[in-house]
Amino acid sequence: MPRITIDLLRKRSEHNEGMISTLEEISLHQEEIEKIEVIGTLCRKLRILYLQNNIIEKMEDLTHMKDLRYLNLALNNIKKIEGLENCEFLEKLDLTVNFIDVDTLDESINHLKPLVHLKELYMLGNPAQSDWENFNHYVIASLPRLQQLDGKEITKSDRIKAMQKFPVLQRELRALIAKKNAKDNSDIDIIPVVDGRATDISKDNQVSTGDEKQPYTPETRRTMYMELAEQKEEEEARKRANLPKERDYELEHKEAVEKARRMETEGTIRQCNEGKYIFRMDEETKPGYILLEVDVPRFLDSSLIDIDVHPTYVTILIKNKMLRLRFPEEVKCDQGSALRSKTTGALQLTVEKVDQRSIQRAKLAKAYREQVDQEAAVTTQKASPQPRHQKLQDEVIKSAVQIRGLVARPEDASERNAKRIEAKSTKYRHADPLDSPEIDEPPITNVVLFLARSKTAVGRRQVDLCPQQSKDTINELSISLWWQSWTTRMSQFAHGIRSFDASSWTAEKDEVTNVLGVEHRTSASLESHLQSIIWLTYRKDFAQLVPYDFTSDAGWGCMLRTAQMLLCEALLRNLPIHQNRRFQWGDADDNARGALFPPSVVQVLKWFIDAPQEQYYFGLHQMVSVGMQYDMLPGEWYGPTTAAQVLRDLVNAQADKGTNDMCMYVPQDGVIYTDEVNKLCIQSLLDPSAATVPSSSGSAFYDPLFNPPQVDTSAEWTRSLLILIPLRLGLDKINATYIPALTQFFSFPQSVGVIGGKRGHSVYFVGARGHQFHILDPHTVHPTPELNDASFPTATHVQTIHSTNHLVMEVDYIDPSLALGFFCKTRQDYLDLTDRIHALAAAHVCPISIAAARPDYGHDTSELHSVSGESANDEDDDYVLI
Repeated sequence: MPRITIDLLRKRSEHNEGMISTLEEISLHQEEIEKIEVIGTLCRKLRILYLQNNIIEKMEDLTHMKDLRYLNLALNNIKKIEGLENCEFLEKLDLTVNFIDVDTLDESINHLKPLVHLKELYMLGNPAQSDWENFNHYVIASLPRLQQLDGKEITKSDRIKAMQKFPVLQRELRALIAKKNAKDNSDIDIIPVVDGRATDISKDNQVSTGDEKQPYTPETRRTMYMELAEQKEEEEARKRANLPKERDYELEHKEAVEKARRMETEGTIRQCNEGKYIFRMDEETKPGYILLEVDVPRFLDSSLIDIDVHPTYVTILIKNKMLRLRFPEEVKCDQGSALRSKTTGALQLTVEKVDQRSIQRAKLAKAYREQVDQEAAVTTQKASPQPRHQKLQDEVIKSAVQIRGLVARPEDASERNAKRIEAKSTKYRHADPLDSPEIDEPPITNVVLFLARSKTAVGRRQVDLCPQQSKDTINELSISLWWQSWTTRMSQFAHGIRSFDASSWTAEKDEVTNVLGVEHRTSASLESHLQSIIWLTYRKDFAQLVPYDFTSDAGWGCMLRTAQMLLCEALLRNLPIHQNRRFQWGDADDNARGALFPPSVVQVLKWFIDAPQEQYYFGLHQMVSVGMQYDMLPGEWYGPTTAAQVLRDLVNAQADKGTNDMCMYVPQDGVIYTDEVNKLCIQSLLDPSAATVPSSSGSAFYDPLFNPPQVDTSAEWTRSLLILIPLRLGLDKINATYIPALTQFFSFPQSVGVIGGKRGHSVYFVGARGHQFHILDPHTVHPTPELNDASFPTATHVQTIHSTNHLVMEVDYIDPSLALGFFCKTRQDYLDLTDRIHALAAAHVCPISIAAARPDYGHDTSELHSVSGESANDEDDDYVLI
């Protein structure tokens, strides 16, 4: 019998270009398949799977299909529902005409109860459904989330009746099971009696008349399919006998190659393109070489491509079609390479030229152009000094080439004189090597001498080198740290991030800067507040993220770090000591920062240590562990929505344990629902007797399923609330209509900032003034603190959790995908936030809103029932009821 193989999967995935790993839908019906295999391992992205009309006896190999939405196993030999434990998003299951009987019904239905998204179930034609008239009531009562059974919608009255009869149905099911077991055990021969004596007649001696009806069992169905398979094989054999002879493409290709070479020896050489292939010949990309690229069909076998390179031309045979081209210059036919692209299948041929004079001419022309450009740049610099950001970019690019090549670029006299004049006024004025170039030294020597003669702050680490040290023995770590610092600066420059200039800010006294709900009119108060915000960055040398080898999150954990900073701000505000004032960095002494922190602040900082122990609730190990539940692996970049969901799960888990009295709410679609907020923040419930019962019901039916406990909305909050709202405010960049509201959010006293930034470069937005947003950038690597409760936090660690390098980012550079954070300590804070959002929505386009409760679209159907099928005026009927 046929089996599920890779070849079969590729054949049935032609709509996905034969790609199995990304397949979302596949149909394997009427293939006489006996067993589900291979597909669960290879096709983990499947959402729709058709396996109807086979002879499958067991539901297996489905545990890896977490994204499966629809499974069709109709017309098979399945006797029990199983193997769906991990298909948590399954919405529709079709088991029509199988062999699920009453003895396996209870176990099968219990297996479906954890599938909370299952809405449609088809069980028509199974023995349990055919032989038991109350089958539907039993299934409806057992699966309260089911919406359709055998294509019929389940009404509220059906569900109430089924639940009222459920105890009786359970007794009926047990009786049916006992009856079936007794019938199976009593299936023995009955010996007839003739003349008072028992006759010896066995089943083997009974003669079949051929008129008996065969029972419909898995065995008879298998026999029927075997007969159909044999008939199908015979039919295919007859068709193959009448098919024309298959072409031998390899032989034809070999003959075409021999013919082409025979033409060449005879001297009949001409350029041609028999296959009409698109080709490109390039001499500029790689000087001294000729690059020929031919667009070959992607799935064409490379064995059907033959290449002959000659000194003046090339012959390429592609599936018997000849492409012959003449080279513009003579090439070395014995030195070259031919490659094919893995994505497009294009053929790329690279051959080296024989004449080296053209290469020398190209190099001289390039050197001449560079010299002209350098002289023009020096002249321009003398006339008008470059802006700082342009000078930064030019010198970083120049230094990058020099450090990688370790070759000093020769400088002419004009450049040396210009540097000498500039160095007299700027020598050792800055701690940055690019702002203090030495005189009469090649660029790579400048870096070495600068590090040898000065004390350079790179990545918050002091590098002290002796001036007498030799240039050849300079510490390599200094150069690597210097290079890492400039790499970070260039990354920030590319994403529109620059340093905050306090002097330019004070010149504009009418402007106000809002930072996390606090208004600042002086640069001193602004810088003090920015320095007091906890700064959490990349860490290195922490415990391994088992089973992966990561010991640092540099390069991929920036979104998690910005989420940690936002959460830390909310936790500090939630402390009783900060009831009437914000946390200030001046709360601790500069000489012993960690020692004078209040114990509650130290406890909050401990929660963010990167270690696998459970007491570090919000460290990177715990976040990555929760992130795996959302299909995010270590090393993958998180988005704002996923990061918000991870924070929500961690915060609410600690709130449920009583470790912390703060809970977290992540609304969808930018709408905050007050009833959902009350469920999180209020733990006192109304007495069931005081619950509202509809007047249409004859009596109060207090069932948790239909009348769940109601929250006492008049009670005080027992938990504070952190709200993090994922949004998308545009396609490629933020829509300009949202910018005024986004800026205004930072003036709300409930604001705890925004996480977002650029794709792959997340930052923490803490304030705004006009189109400039103040940020904390986590893209700096610091060592992981030691796990020592007695000395935590050490002075070294404390210096790494607050930033003195204040940065700003232009709003035009911000990616539209971000998340807004608000913290409400009490109900009064939430009501104040509601009023502020309503006022903001009246003045500007506001991306978020607040509603009393989530609308129940299926509750009030009076309007739908009152609509007739025909319109009173067909001419004015511009809409269709759906």
